[in-house]
Amino acid sequence: MLQLFLSVVLQSLVLWDDLPNIAIFAPTPGTKNASEGFPVLLRIPQTLIAKSVDREFQHTAPVQHEVLGTKSTGTAHCRGTVVCSIEARVDGAAFSCRISGTVQSETCGTNGPATIQSHACTSYVAYKQFFFDGHSFNSVPTTVASRTQLTITGVGSTLPRLRGRIVRHVATQRAHQSLPQAEAITQAITDRELCQRIDAEFDSRISEMNLKLASRLSVLKYFPAAGNRIHIHSFTDGVEIGLGNETLSSWNHVAPRTPIGDSVELWLQPKKELIAARPITELLFSTAPAWLSAYLSHNPTLFEPHAKKMTIQPRDGWLVLQLHE
Repeated sequence: MLQLFLSVVLQSLVLWDDLPNIAIFAPTPGTKNASEGFPVLLRIPQTLIAKSVDREFQHTAPVQHEVLGTKSTGTAHCRGTVVCSIEARVDGAAFSCRISGTVQSETCGTNGPATIQSHACTSYVAYKQFFFDGHSFNSVPTTVASRTQLTITGVGSTLPRLRGRIVRHVATQRAHQSLPQAEAITQAITDRELCQRIDAEFDSRISEMNLKLASRLSVLKYFPAAGNRIHIHSFTDGVEIGLGNETLSSWNHVAPRTPIGDSVELWLQPKKELIAARPITELLFSTAPAWLSAYLSHNPTLFEPHAKKMTIQPRDGWLVLQLHE
Protein backbone atom coordinates (compact mmCIF):
# COMPACT_ATOMS: atom_id res chain seq x y z
CA MET A 1 0.00 0.00 0.00
CA LEU A 2 2.84 2.41 0.84
CA GLN A 3 4.49 1.84 -2.54
CA LEU A 4 1.16 2.36 -4.32
CA PHE A 5 0.52 5.59 -2.36
CA LEU A 6 3.98 6.97 -3.08
CA SER A 7 3.71 6.00 -6.72
CA VAL A 8 0.41 7.85 -7.17
CA VAL A 9 1.62 10.98 -5.37
CA LEU A 10 4.95 11.14 -7.15
CA GLN A 11 3.26 10.91 -10.54
CA SER A 12 1.70 14.30 -9.75
CA LEU A 13 5.17 15.84 -9.32
CA VAL A 14 6.91 14.79 -12.54
CA LEU A 15 6.14 13.98 -16.15
CA TRP A 16 6.93 10.30 -16.21
CA ASP A 17 6.59 9.99 -20.02
CA ASP A 18 9.76 12.03 -20.36
CA LEU A 19 11.78 9.83 -18.00
CA PRO A 20 13.90 6.87 -19.16
CA ASN A 21 13.18 3.43 -17.80
CA ILE A 22 16.07 2.98 -15.37
CA ALA A 23 16.58 1.14 -12.13
CA ILE A 24 18.22 2.61 -9.04
CA PHE A 25 21.52 1.05 -8.00
CA ALA A 26 21.05 -0.44 -4.54
CA PRO A 27 24.49 -0.62 -2.86
CA THR A 28 25.40 -3.71 -0.90
CA PRO A 29 27.68 -3.11 2.11
CA GLY A 30 31.17 -4.32 1.40
CA THR A 31 30.87 -4.41 -2.42
CA LYS A 32 33.03 -2.26 -4.64
CA ASN A 33 32.74 -1.33 -8.29
CA ALA A 34 35.10 1.35 -9.50
CA SER A 35 33.04 2.01 -12.63
CA GLU A 36 30.02 2.98 -10.56
CA GLY A 37 31.73 5.56 -8.36
CA PHE A 38 29.64 6.65 -5.40
CA PRO A 39 26.08 5.34 -5.93
CA VAL A 40 24.48 8.21 -4.01
CA LEU A 41 25.40 11.89 -3.79
CA LEU A 42 23.88 14.64 -1.64
CA ARG A 43 24.60 18.17 -2.83
CA ILE A 44 24.12 21.38 -0.79
CA PRO A 45 24.22 24.46 -3.06
CA GLN A 46 26.35 27.49 -2.35
CA THR A 47 23.33 29.71 -3.00
CA LEU A 48 21.45 28.17 -0.06
CA ILE A 49 24.40 28.81 2.25
CA ALA A 50 24.88 32.36 0.99
CA LYS A 51 21.18 33.17 1.38
CA SER A 52 21.39 32.23 5.05
CA VAL A 53 24.57 34.05 6.06
CA ASP A 54 25.72 36.39 3.29
CA ARG A 55 23.94 39.58 4.33
CA GLU A 56 25.01 42.86 5.95
CA PHE A 57 26.23 42.79 9.52
CA GLN A 58 25.27 45.80 11.65
CA HIS A 59 24.43 46.68 15.20
CA THR A 60 24.24 49.61 17.63
CA ALA A 61 25.39 49.08 21.19
CA PRO A 62 26.11 51.12 24.32
CA VAL A 63 29.73 51.82 25.21
CA GLN A 64 30.89 51.60 28.80
CA HIS A 65 34.58 51.12 29.50
CA GLU A 66 37.56 52.58 31.30
CA VAL A 67 40.74 53.64 29.50
CA LEU A 68 43.72 55.00 31.47
CA GLY A 69 41.53 55.95 34.40
CA THR A 70 38.90 57.70 32.28
CA LYS A 71 35.47 56.12 32.57
CA SER A 72 33.61 56.58 29.30
CA THR A 73 30.06 56.00 28.17
CA GLY A 74 28.47 56.47 24.78
CA THR A 75 27.17 54.64 21.72
CA ALA A 76 28.90 52.55 19.06
CA HIS A 77 27.57 51.93 15.55
CA CYS A 78 28.93 48.96 13.63
CA ARG A 79 28.44 48.18 9.96
CA GLY A 80 30.03 45.44 7.92
CA THR A 81 29.86 43.97 4.44
CA VAL A 82 29.73 40.18 4.37
CA VAL A 83 31.21 38.00 1.63
CA CYS A 84 31.05 34.23 2.06
CA SER A 85 32.90 31.68 -0.05
CA ILE A 86 33.15 27.92 0.02
CA GLU A 87 36.64 26.50 0.22
CA ALA A 88 37.70 23.87 -2.31
CA ARG A 89 38.55 20.72 -0.34
CA VAL A 90 38.89 17.12 -1.48
CA ASP A 91 38.46 15.83 2.05
CA GLY A 92 35.98 17.66 4.25
CA ALA A 93 33.94 20.80 3.67
CA ALA A 94 34.29 24.35 4.92
CA PHE A 95 33.33 27.88 4.06
CA SER A 96 34.36 31.23 5.47
CA CYS A 97 32.82 34.67 5.79
CA ARG A 98 34.83 37.84 5.41
CA ILE A 99 33.22 40.73 7.31
CA SER A 100 34.73 44.15 6.64
CA GLY A 101 33.57 47.53 7.85
CA THR A 102 33.85 50.13 10.59
CA VAL A 103 32.87 50.71 14.20
CA GLN A 104 32.14 54.37 14.98
CA SER A 105 31.69 55.48 18.57
CA GLU A 106 31.04 58.76 20.36
CA THR A 107 31.86 58.81 24.08
CA CYS A 108 32.05 61.15 27.01
CA GLY A 109 34.53 60.28 29.76
CA THR A 110 35.23 61.56 33.25
CA ASN A 111 38.54 61.52 35.05
CA GLY A 112 38.30 63.39 38.33
CA PRO A 113 36.95 66.89 37.59
CA ALA A 114 37.87 66.61 33.88
CA THR A 115 35.42 65.58 31.15
CA ILE A 116 36.69 64.32 27.80
CA GLN A 117 34.63 63.88 24.62
CA SER A 118 36.10 61.62 21.98
CA HIS A 119 35.35 59.94 18.68
CA ALA A 120 36.77 56.52 17.78
CA CYS A 121 36.76 54.95 14.33
CA THR A 122 37.88 51.35 13.98
CA SER A 123 38.30 49.85 10.51
CA TYR A 124 38.25 46.07 10.65
CA VAL A 125 38.36 42.86 8.65
CA ALA A 126 37.05 39.78 10.45
CA TYR A 127 36.95 36.13 9.42
CA LYS A 128 34.44 33.54 10.55
CA GLN A 129 34.96 29.95 9.43
CA PHE A 130 32.47 27.08 9.36
CA PHE A 131 32.97 23.35 8.94
CA PHE A 132 30.50 20.67 7.90
CA ASP A 133 30.65 17.47 9.97
CA GLY A 134 28.28 15.44 7.84
CA HIS A 135 25.14 16.51 9.71
CA SER A 136 25.37 20.26 10.36
CA PHE A 137 27.61 23.31 10.04
CA ASN A 138 29.67 24.35 13.05
CA SER A 139 31.97 27.32 13.55
CA VAL A 140 35.26 28.31 15.11
CA PRO A 141 35.84 31.63 16.94
CA THR A 142 36.14 34.80 14.88
CA THR A 143 39.51 36.36 14.13
CA VAL A 144 39.86 40.07 13.42
CA ALA A 145 42.45 42.56 12.21
CA SER A 146 41.74 46.24 12.85
CA ARG A 147 43.06 49.76 13.11
CA THR A 148 41.62 52.39 15.47
CA GLN A 149 41.89 56.15 15.20
CA LEU A 150 40.93 58.10 18.33
CA THR A 151 40.16 61.82 18.19
CA ILE A 152 39.71 64.12 21.19
CA THR A 153 36.73 66.29 20.31
CA GLY A 154 36.43 68.28 23.54
CA VAL A 155 37.79 68.71 27.06
CA GLY A 156 35.78 70.24 29.90
CA SER A 157 35.71 70.56 33.65
CA THR A 158 33.17 70.27 36.41
CA LEU A 159 34.97 73.02 38.36
CA PRO A 160 34.24 76.75 37.88
CA ARG A 161 36.37 79.68 36.73
CA LEU A 162 40.15 79.53 37.24
CA ARG A 163 40.16 76.02 38.68
CA GLY A 164 38.12 74.85 35.72
CA ARG A 165 40.54 76.46 33.23
CA ILE A 166 43.50 74.78 34.96
CA VAL A 167 41.77 71.40 34.86
CA ARG A 168 40.96 71.80 31.15
CA HIS A 169 44.56 72.83 30.34
CA VAL A 170 46.13 69.90 32.22
CA ALA A 171 43.55 67.41 30.94
CA THR A 172 44.07 68.50 27.32
CA GLN A 173 47.84 68.03 27.58
CA ARG A 174 47.55 64.61 29.22
CA ALA A 175 44.86 63.43 26.80
CA HIS A 176 47.01 64.19 23.76
CA GLN A 177 50.17 62.76 25.34
CA SER A 178 48.42 59.48 26.13
CA LEU A 179 46.53 59.30 22.83
CA PRO A 180 48.60 56.46 21.24
CA GLN A 181 48.20 54.32 24.35
CA ALA A 182 44.50 55.11 24.58
CA GLU A 183 44.08 54.16 20.90
CA ALA A 184 45.74 50.78 21.47
CA ILE A 185 43.54 50.02 24.49
CA THR A 186 40.40 51.14 22.66
CA GLN A 187 41.32 48.96 19.70
CA ALA A 188 41.81 45.91 21.92
CA ILE A 189 38.43 46.47 23.61
CA THR A 190 36.71 46.98 20.25
CA ASP A 191 38.29 43.83 18.80
CA ARG A 192 37.14 41.70 21.72
CA GLU A 193 33.58 43.03 21.65
CA LEU A 194 33.44 42.80 17.86
CA CYS A 195 34.49 39.12 17.89
CA GLN A 196 31.87 38.36 20.52
CA ARG A 197 29.11 40.02 18.49
CA ILE A 198 30.14 38.39 15.22
CA ASP A 199 30.28 34.98 16.92
CA ALA A 200 26.81 35.45 18.38
CA GLU A 201 25.29 36.83 15.18
CA PHE A 202 26.73 34.31 12.74
CA ASP A 203 26.26 31.32 15.02
CA SER A 204 22.61 32.34 15.13
CA ARG A 205 22.47 32.55 11.34
CA ILE A 206 24.09 29.12 11.00
CA SER A 207 21.74 27.66 13.59
CA GLU A 208 18.78 28.86 11.51
CA MET A 209 20.31 27.36 8.38
CA ASN A 210 20.93 24.03 10.13
CA LEU A 211 17.27 23.93 11.15
CA LYS A 212 16.21 24.51 7.55
CA LEU A 213 18.56 21.77 6.35
CA ALA A 214 17.71 19.29 9.09
CA SER A 215 14.87 17.46 7.34
CA ARG A 216 16.74 17.25 4.05
CA LEU A 217 20.01 16.12 5.60
CA SER A 218 18.24 13.62 7.82
CA VAL A 219 18.53 11.22 4.90
CA LEU A 220 22.11 10.61 6.09
CA LYS A 221 21.00 8.97 9.31
CA TYR A 222 19.19 6.26 7.33
CA PHE A 223 22.31 5.34 5.41
CA PRO A 224 24.00 2.24 6.92
CA ALA A 225 27.41 2.98 8.36
CA ALA A 226 28.75 -0.58 8.32
CA GLY A 227 30.85 -1.33 5.26
CA ASN A 228 30.18 2.03 3.63
CA ARG A 229 31.92 5.36 3.37
CA ILE A 230 30.50 8.83 3.79
CA HIS A 231 32.87 11.19 2.01
CA ILE A 232 32.50 14.96 2.31
CA HIS A 233 33.88 17.28 -0.32
CA SER A 234 33.44 21.01 -1.03
CA PHE A 235 33.98 23.13 -4.09
CA THR A 236 33.10 26.70 -5.02
CA ASP A 237 29.49 25.88 -5.97
CA GLY A 238 28.56 23.84 -2.93
CA VAL A 239 29.12 20.86 -0.66
CA GLU A 240 28.89 17.25 -1.79
CA ILE A 241 28.42 14.19 0.41
CA GLY A 242 29.17 10.89 -1.29
CA LEU A 243 27.51 7.80 0.11
CA GLY A 244 29.17 4.55 -0.87
CA ASN A 245 32.30 2.50 -0.49
CA GLU A 246 34.60 3.97 -3.09
CA THR A 247 38.09 5.26 -2.45
CA LEU A 248 39.11 8.89 -2.52
CA SER A 249 40.86 8.39 -5.89
CA SER A 250 37.50 7.94 -7.64
CA TRP A 251 35.95 11.05 -6.11
CA ASN A 252 36.58 13.34 -9.07
CA HIS A 253 34.54 11.04 -11.29
CA VAL A 254 31.42 10.92 -9.15
CA ALA A 255 29.10 13.36 -10.88
CA PRO A 256 29.27 15.92 -13.66
CA ARG A 257 29.89 19.47 -12.57
CA THR A 258 26.40 20.65 -13.43
CA PRO A 259 25.17 23.91 -11.88
CA ILE A 260 23.30 23.55 -8.61
CA GLY A 261 20.12 25.52 -8.07
CA ASP A 262 18.77 26.64 -4.70
CA SER A 263 17.66 23.18 -3.53
CA VAL A 264 19.44 20.35 -1.78
CA GLU A 265 19.82 17.57 -4.35
CA LEU A 266 19.94 13.82 -3.77
CA TRP A 267 21.59 12.19 -6.77
CA LEU A 268 20.97 8.49 -7.38
CA GLN A 269 23.11 6.66 -9.89
CA PRO A 270 21.25 4.33 -12.25
CA LYS A 271 22.46 0.91 -13.20
CA LYS A 272 22.13 1.18 -16.94
CA GLU A 273 21.96 -2.52 -17.68
CA LEU A 274 18.77 -2.85 -15.64
CA ILE A 275 16.22 -1.76 -18.20
CA ALA A 276 12.58 -2.39 -17.29
CA ALA A 277 9.24 -1.47 -18.81
CA ARG A 278 7.80 -0.27 -15.52
CA PRO A 279 6.90 3.25 -14.35
CA ILE A 280 9.85 5.06 -12.77
CA THR A 281 7.94 5.48 -9.51
CA GLU A 282 7.58 1.75 -9.16
CA LEU A 283 11.25 1.26 -9.91
CA LEU A 284 12.22 3.92 -7.41
CA PHE A 285 10.40 2.35 -4.49
CA SER A 286 10.77 -1.31 -5.42
CA THR A 287 14.50 -1.25 -6.16
CA ALA A 288 15.71 1.65 -4.02
CA PRO A 289 18.01 0.83 -1.11
CA ALA A 290 16.18 0.13 2.15
CA TRP A 291 17.69 3.22 3.76
CA LEU A 292 16.24 5.49 1.04
CA SER A 293 12.81 3.86 1.24
CA ALA A 294 12.88 4.37 5.02
CA TYR A 295 13.77 8.06 4.60
CA LEU A 296 10.99 8.67 2.08
CA SER A 297 8.37 6.80 4.08
CA HIS A 298 9.29 8.67 7.30
CA ASN A 299 9.02 12.05 5.57
CA PRO A 300 5.47 12.00 4.16
CA THR A 301 5.33 15.80 3.84
CA LEU A 302 7.67 15.48 0.87
CA PHE A 303 4.72 14.16 -1.10
CA GLU A 304 2.11 16.77 -0.30
CA PRO A 305 0.84 17.73 -3.79
CA HIS A 306 0.64 21.49 -3.13
CA ALA A 307 3.74 21.80 -0.96
CA LYS A 308 6.13 21.03 -3.83
CA LYS A 309 8.81 19.93 -1.39
CA MET A 310 10.33 17.43 -3.78
CA THR A 311 10.68 17.07 -7.54
CA ILE A 312 12.37 14.31 -9.50
CA GLN A 313 14.17 14.52 -12.82
CA PRO A 314 16.82 12.66 -14.80
CA ARG A 315 20.07 14.53 -15.33
CA ASP A 316 23.23 13.39 -17.10
CA GLY A 317 22.66 9.73 -16.36
CA TRP A 318 21.55 10.29 -12.77
CA LEU A 319 18.15 10.46 -11.14
CA VAL A 320 17.98 13.70 -9.12
CA LEU A 321 15.59 14.25 -6.20
CA GLN A 322 15.43 17.98 -5.51
CA LEU A 323 14.55 18.51 -1.84
CA HIS A 324 13.02 21.97 -1.63
CA GLU A 325 12.62 24.10 1.48
